Amino acid sequence: MSNVINKKTGQYLVSVHTPDYMSVDWIVNPTKTQITKYTPEPVIIDPKLAEKEQLIQDKIRVQAIDALKIDGVLNSKGELV
Repeated sequence: MSNVINKKTGQYLVSVHTPDYMSVDWIVNPTKTQITKYTPEPVIIDPKLAEKEQLIQDKIRVQAIDALKIDGVLNSKGELV
């Protein structure tokens, strides 16, 4: 089981069956840098949605980083092990 991120959409999946995500569009067990690179910045159409969109993006990044900590890739301070 691995964590994966889609290079095109930024979709981050936790604990998936690795062989199902071996195409060039997916990175298996991405690093913190790769997560930041491939998680898209929100496109704001309505300024009222800006805060909500940012909260969603922050939540995605936190979940991805937490998964790296669980997998032992990062320590509790977010540094590479």
